[in-house]
Amino acid sequence: MAKRTNRGSWSPPAWLVTLVWVLGFLAVWNLIALVFDLSGASSTKFPYIHTIVRWAFSPEYDGGGIWTATAITLGVFIKGLVAGTAIGAAFALLMSFCAPVERVGYPLLLLSQMIPMLGLAPIIVSIVGQFSTAKFVMATYMTFFPVAANMFAGLCAVDDQRKELLAMYAAYPSTVYCKLMIPASLPSLFVGLKLAAPASFAAVIFTEVLYPQNGGIGGEILNSQYGNDWELCWGYIFMAVLVAVLLFYAAAFLERYVVRWRSSD
Repeated sequence: MAKRTNRGSWSPPAWLVTLVWVLGFLAVWNLIALVFDLSGASSTKFPYIHTIVRWAFSPEYDGGGIWTATAITLGVFIKGLVAGTAIGAAFALLMSFCAPVERVGYPLLLLSQMIPMLGLAPIIVSIVGQFSTAKFVMATYMTFFPVAANMFAGLCAVDDQRKELLAMYAAYPSTVYCKLMIPASLPSLFVGLKLAAPASFAAVIFTEVLYPQNGGIGGEILNSQYGNDWELCWGYIFMAVLVAVLLFYAAAFLERYVVRWRSSD
């Protein structure tokens, strides 16, 4: 539903803004594709959006391989996302509960993000040994920081007056966290999840690119490039982008379902 600001100006609804951005992106992409087409370039150099969609979903180009690769990547990602969320949330709670842990752990948390993914992924693979486990570790690692940092910020932002009110009633620390701290930090936690989901999925794909013989979207993108099968390569790329966008909106939908009280707070 459209909103009006305090000055009386009209504010468009969120779905309309999203629709305009999507249509604008599609228009610009197809315009660039048209320029390539009129210049006589190959149709696989910069194809139209509808052509990429046909390559991604038509069995004549792939025979189901895109779906198989997507399932492999998505399966590892989900495991890493769950593990990273659990570890990150637990670390954020520990930092908020114990000041020494915060003083030591928070700088280390920031320092962990200074390691580039390009250098970390091969190291993880060499240490772990198993490729599927290395992808899981990368997904967990990329989820851990956004969840921990954002949830910790949410815990620190809890109103002191509310905490003092519970203290007046001699509430146990566990009660304070369960009744106040954790519910109040959920919006910040979901901010971290919305950031972590696409990044973690991309980390799995990047790790797969390093060892393409093990399958997954990343491996198949590289294999299709080596085989000059650009229709299939564009199909894999489109599927990777589509899944990443859907993961972001899935986290946003879950936030609206879990944090129902936010609009009335």
